Amino acid sequence: MQLHRRDLGPVTRGETARLQVHWDRDNHRFIFQSDDASEVFAPYAVSDTDPPASAAKWLAAMHLVPKCTATPWSMAFIEAWVDDMMVNESAAPRAER
Repeated sequence: MQLHRRDLGPVTRGETARLQVHWDRDNHRFIFQSDDASEVFAPYAVSDTDPPASAAKWLAAMHLVPKCTATPWSMAFIEAWVDDMMVNESAAPRAER
């Protein structure tokens, strides 16, 4: 089940980007931010007490190629590395602790 889908902006090849994801449980939304860009709010309507719909959880990075009539067709690939992942309260920015 997909709860939300938004574009957080481009990242240039070879560039490092910092992504923050904050669960705002009281307001039933997630807050995403890429580097110093504006926050992106992702509201959801499912219950916080329902069991998980799937054991798998993921964030996706993708690149869409414009519709092209040329042959061979355009192709795009992306690699994303994730490190320094923190998933508890200590990961929240200091102002929110």
